Amino acid sequence: MHLVDRILAAGLPADAPAVHWRETTLSRGALAAAVDRVAATLHRMGVAPGTAVAAHVPDTPLGLVMVLGIWRAGAVPAPLDAARTAAELDALVAEVRPAAVVRASLDCTSLVPLVSARPGEPRHYGADVALLLTAPDPVRPSEPDESAAGPDRTDGAEGPMSRPSRRVQWTHRALAGAVDATDDTVRARAGGIVALPVASAPGLDAALGALVAGGSVALLAPCSPAALADAVRRHGAEAVTIDRVMIDALVEDPAVTTLEPVRYLRCVGGAISPDDVRRVRTRFGVTALGSYGRPEYGGEVVGWTIGDAAVDGDLKPGSAGRPVAGVELRVLRRDRTPADAGETGELWVRSPFAMAGYVTDRVEPGTRVDADGFVHVGDHGHVDRDGFLWIDPGIDGSHA
Repeated sequence: MHLVDRILAAGLPADAPAVHWRETTLSRGALAAAVDRVAATLHRMGVAPGTAVAAHVPDTPLGLVMVLGIWRAGAVPAPLDAARTAAELDALVAEVRPAAVVRASLDCTSLVPLVSARPGEPRHYGADVALLLTAPDPVRPSEPDESAAGPDRTDGAEGPMSRPSRRVQWTHRALAGAVDATDDTVRARAGGIVALPVASAPGLDAALGALVAGGSVALLAPCSPAALADAVRRHGAEAVTIDRVMIDALVEDPAVTTLEPVRYLRCVGGAISPDDVRRVRTRFGVTALGSYGRPEYGGEVVGWTIGDAAVDGDLKPGSAGRPVAGVELRVLRRDRTPADAGETGELWVRSPFAMAGYVTDRVEPGTRVDADGFVHVGDHGHVDRDGFLWIDPGIDGSHA
């Protein structure tokens, strides 16, 4: 069963909360009705199953309605953060060749998007293709980001919005598997608070995970440290997923004196430093944890279970955690021989959630796949004797 069917057929009361945004709450029934309206509109406009629909996704309830409505219609969403420019949306449309484009209406509270059909023959995707994800390449530490929308605006998926994007195809089976792989993890405990863009991989992962589990979602992006602290208090969150920019903002904001009841800050968007972990612990008494993933792998492939976090969270500051169940990780030297424990080398990952391929046929620079299905996208790191991964501090270990 596809995720949208699991979400809408969860057997919960129609008046159960589904999405919180600002001062409003969208019920499960209202969410289902809005999703069905979008699907019906797409059908009337001739959108056929297996074709793409480009979606300029706002960080409002409508953003989730767009994605779920496209799935409900049997089509493939190609989401792009609404903070992205019209030129970037045009580039997405040219590359994925959608049957239609959906955009937010002028009323930010509306659950009805603006829908326009695209001329020409749309491209048809594989029957199991679920998502065409845009993931910008990360800015390396030595490369200034000249295209970010502002100091507080990040993509949430791979650090600052920056250079040319690569677009990957994720399947329904892989996407559902990635959501279901969160049992007993810090990632699952952080599902109800979405402080990252809905169109980003970690933002969408958090929202889908919470809705599939029968919970509700609080959309915060873009948010201030004070808004985040208030949201975790109101929703009783045990963990919350944030990016590196928000870690700095939280630590440096004198108005935020507590993050209670949060126990864990889960950092995506790049490797977290031991110094950041110590700053968070000193300031709030909270454990900050890293993670690691790439769009090619299908999202996060290394993270923390609740048990690991309780035992080793403060003892291994800066680690990305251990591989998710079903994920295999290799660290290889340049001569392709296995590196020893603690020895830095190339990271090769084989993931059950891996992409079905890039949207285009071009060869992405730096991406290699071996005969066993292990993928290397250019990242380096090492694994310690306890199986915990550490990203090389000279290489940006960015996330899907």
